[in-house]
Order: sequence, then structure tokens, then C-alpha cells
Amino acid sequence: MQDGCSLTSRLVLPARNTGSSLGIPPSNRERYLKELTSGDASEDLEVVKRLLEEQDRITLVFAAKDTMHNNAVALRDFVLNDRF
Repeated sequence: MQDGCSLTSRLVLPARNTGSSLGIPPSNRERYLKELTSGDASEDLEVVKRLLEEQDRITLVFAAKDTMHNNAVALRDFVLNDRF
């Protein structure tokens, strides 16, 4: 992939009612992480793995007001803890 590329994936979106406009409540975080390990997310996670191998840095974007409890933070932690 080239620098400056853009990728949009449903991976960054938790299932309905998992999060809220304020972010992912800690009680729903584990449910979102389980979604990431489900077969439905495997193709998207392969894309993330490939991006991490090809790029020095990737940016995870979120639209939640809570900067500490959101899907991007949960996904970052998932990746950093090598839970692929």
C-alpha cells in the first residue's frame, strides 16, 4: 500500500448497542473484543495485520466523545496485546 492511503472497514464499528455516542462503556468493551475474534472479523483483521506489516504507523479514527473508552482504543489495545 502507498503512503497516504485510506481504508474504511466495518471492523472499526462495534455491533449496534455495543457502544454509544459517548464511547464504549467498559462493560461492553469485552463484548466488542469478542466480536474482533469472531469469524466475521477475520478478513478485516487480516487487512489490519497487513497494514501493520507494511506501514510504520496506522491511524485509528473514532467519533466518540470519550477519548479513553472507544472502539479505536479497544482495537489499539487488541493489536498491542497481540490478540490477533
